[in-house]
Amino acid sequence: GTANSPTSLKMAGLNADCSRNSGYSIFDLGTSFAPIPGTSTVVGNLNTDYTVKGGMGKIDYNLNDKNVINAKYFFGTHTGTVVNNQTITQPYWRPTDWASVQFFGGQWNYIASSSVFNTFRVGYNRFYQTFETSDCPGSEGAPDYGVNFGYGTTKPNCGFTNVVINAYSGSIGCCSSFPKYYGPDNILEFIDGLSWLRGNHNIKVGGEFRNSDIGNGGTFNRGRGQTTFATLSTFLSGTPTGNGQILVGDPRRNLKQKAFAGYVQDDWRVVPRITINVGVRYEYLTPLTEGNNK
Repeated sequence: GTANSPTSLKMAGLNADCSRNSGYSIFDLGTSFAPIPGTSTVVGNLNTDYTVKGGMGKIDYNLNDKNVINAKYFFGTHTGTVVNNQTITQPYWRPTDWASVQFFGGQWNYIASSSVFNTFRVGYNRFYQTFETSDCPGSEGAPDYGVNFGYGTTKPNCGFTNVVINAYSGSIGCCSSFPKYYGPDNILEFIDGLSWLRGNHNIKVGGEFRNSDIGNGGTFNRGRGQTTFATLSTFLSGTPTGNGQILVGDPRRNLKQKAFAGYVQDDWRVVPRITINVGVRYEYLTPLTEGNNK
């Protein structure tokens, strides 16, 4: 006695009289799923597909008796589609995962004399990772659903909205907290330390500078919307159990910060069996700022 929702019928691939039409249906399962004979249970498996690549190089070089340098560089990346939820029922509802990391480190040791030694180090770290929906219409084998999901037409929020029918364990759509973005994070650091032996004293002075640029990261929680239904009947009638949710706006932020530090230390050998270590270090972190003034 309740009229069926045209949107629900469209999603289920049904005509107005609930007969199956030739359009897309969220209840069509691929060859990865099969019913257990004599039961109402359907089981199946979807694969997580990954490609991982990486490489590292290292060099040590003695310029002369007073100067030694060494450096290393690492690059790694992985990409693929992941089954991040055991209830995913369509291969195109698997999110894509892409990550890239780079690291460079260098060190220069300088022996000025038998009592003066200096070490200068530089380090750079870059990290970037994205979890995105893969079912933009026509991509990754996803069909054109024929339903306008509001904000879900272009990246990053494209794809089927997340629908929960409490009577069933299988997911319709995927990943209510996706897409997610980490970075690109760029951290650059310089450190210098000088050691000076003078009599019974080993005096050390040094400083550090670090620049952190935490890229455009953020989580599009409910980015494609989410709604819950108690039963298949309430889904067909378009009667959710509560208010649906959808994210409006862009949660990504670009955070920037600088750090400075300086120190002086004295290791004083008072007598052969007693050494006093005394020093002071000062650190300063600038307030966080947002690169786009958001």
